Amino acid sequence: MSDSTIVEAASTRLQRALAALEEAVERRHELERGLSALSEQVHTLGADRARLADALDRETARAQRLDGVGREVAGRLDAAIATVRAVLATDETG
Repeated sequence: MSDSTIVEAASTRLQRALAALEEAVERRHELERGLSALSEQVHTLGADRARLADALDRETARAQRLDGVGREVAGRLDAAIATVRAVLATDETG
């Protein structure tokens, strides 16, 4: 093999190696962009989850307050019904 043939072969191998390296670097950049996008989505989902958890906590507390008020109203209605029955019973006997 002549020196020029050896140099040409080495140059060809170098060009192929550089092209493969460029492709590998581009693939790596694409992966990093994808990871960055996924990271942003995870952050957004985390913020949404926190917001929804807070809203759920508020609504749960509200439901508990309403349940307590409902029980109180039911007790008052029972007492009022008992009073009305007692008055009616007194009127019927009186």
